[in-house]
Amino acid sequence: MEAWNEIGICASVVAIQARPAKIIDVDNAAKAILDTMKGIIFPDDRQIQHLSVSRIRHSDTLAYYLIMLRPVHAELEDVIDPTCCVKFGGLVQPIDV
Repeated sequence: MEAWNEIGICASVVAIQARPAKIIDVDNAAKAILDTMKGIIFPDDRQIQHLSVSRIRHSDTLAYYLIMLRPVHAELEDVIDPTCCVKFGGLVQPIDV
């Protein structure tokens, strides 16, 4: 998490969803996963300066997210460094409330 401290972030989120499941709104899918990563991967989701979100529905698959984070050059504000990125993927686990 220290590596992402005070750095602008460009995030891409792809929600892979099983076809028979109820459709998840893409904005809610991104918010859920980014809120989960806050405090674990990066200190604050306010660091995200750019966000790209997609939903793909596919039959015969488990639901999961593909996430890519890239630092934004601070001195150039909105220029993404294409040589550095971190990718995450994992199964979506239901949460009992």
